[in-house]
Amino acid sequence: MKWIVGVLGGLIALVVLGTVALWLYGFRSEAGHSVGEIVIDRPPAQVFRWLTDDGRLKKWIGGLSEIHEVTPRPSGGELGRKFRMTESYQGQSVQMEAVVTKFEQDRAISISVTSVADPDSGFTETADYTLTELGGKTRLRLDGKAKYTGFVVRLLEPMITPKATEKLREDLARMKSLVEAEPVKSSTSSATEEMSTKPRPEVNTQATKQ
Repeated sequence: MKWIVGVLGGLIALVVLGTVALWLYGFRSEAGHSVGEIVIDRPPAQVFRWLTDDGRLKKWIGGLSEIHEVTPRPSGGELGRKFRMTESYQGQSVQMEAVVTKFEQDRAISISVTSVADPDSGFTETADYTLTELGGKTRLRLDGKAKYTGFVVRLLEPMITPKATEKLREDLARMKSLVEAEPVKSSTSSATEEMSTKPRPEVNTQATKQ
């Protein structure tokens, strides 16, 4: 019997050590940090609208099925816009609330995201998109930083982050294919089309009441 107790004690010790190691690894400086970068053979103005148009967002962000306005766009612009998203990944559906925290036309946009779920399994994330003009092409960089609020998800962060980075890069590759499938458009024509096709803001009154 003593050897059985010894084996069980050793296994428990390994589990504890593994848990502690994962927990400590989750405090590294790059924890929750995902970066993706891609060059798209279209000008920045043409790429940028794929970051601001709800219909286009659902085409290249894998699993994104719904986007609803929570509050009207301030003064008709993007900065401060608040909306909710529903995204499915690996069989699980996640609802998120987001707000645009930075907006520079055709150059940059930043979004702050908070999961709408049990705080024990929730997260917050910032996503910074930067566009750089390269002689008619665009270098698009997405820099994401996530923080997890629950013990279990914080423990699993070292496994979650690589998967998130992989999905991010798959999404950017999908976006590249979609944008490059369009004919090249000038900055003027892209802006004109954006104004003519952008739907009027639609407030999610149910979400607002909540």
